[in-house]
Amino acid sequence: MKIPIVGENKYVILRADVNTGHLLNLDGTLYLQTGNNYFEVIEGEKQAKEYAQSLVVKLENIEVVIYDGHGNYVTTCLKAKSK
Repeated sequence: MKIPIVGENKYVILRADVNTGHLLNLDGTLYLQTGNNYFEVIEGEKQAKEYAQSLVVKLENIEVVIYDGHGNYVTTCLKAKSK
């Protein structure tokens, strides 16, 4: 899987299973290295981080990884663990 190059001030959002690290398609199924239904593009770093955080709150057992528009890793968002 290659990180898509999408350009300046755009961010690639990837979803992965938090337990296995396996990449997921947008519908939550396992990405099998075909097609490009495994990423979303968000404009603006702040918006990308806010969107990623909303996904981990809303969806079960996922982590969200953000790359910048040049394919460089930015951060990983995880759901906060309950105490």
